[in-house]
Amino acid sequence: ATISDNDRIFDFSNSDRRLYWDTGGSGRFEFTVAGSSTTGKVSTSTITTGVWTHIVATFEGGNTGAQKLYVNGTLDTNLDATVSAPLEISDYDCFIGARATGHICDAAVWRKELSAADVTEAYNNGARHNLEQTTAAAGRNLISWWKLGDDVDDATDGSTSYSLGGNSMIDQMG
Repeated sequence: ATISDNDRIFDFSNSDRRLYWDTGGSGRFEFTVAGSSTTGKVSTSTITTGVWTHIVATFEGGNTGAQKLYVNGTLDTNLDATVSAPLEISDYDCFIGARATGHICDAAVWRKELSAADVTEAYNNGARHNLEQTTAAAGRNLISWWKLGDDVDDATDGSTSYSLGGNSMIDQMG
């Protein structure tokens, strides 16, 4: 699969919180949190394409909360800009895989910032498992989990897909 510049992996409110793949020379995942005066941005180190990669983006919250990115269970955060006065997530759509070509599996939203231990447990050494049975999920902390199946056709490609609010997602659960 080819990946174009700034493929959105996960996007709240059309930009309030965004995890995306930036191939514009960097080959990194980037996570932004929009602020009224400064948008915070963190990025990973360069990612090898063509291999499965587990990505977790966290935001501490608060007026200048820390953003973190984890790659395959390990903290991998390069600070590009600190958020100032973050915007609240508006009641706009949530996008998974908008304008992206590739395979996405197990997209999840949590009520709390995941700790390093929570991320390690969710990563599970790269083996897929039930996120509802993780320690972090206790107390209804797992808000939404889109399993998206484990079929090779679970992908977004912008052409052959189900329509989700004008965006594309294929889910071959079966």
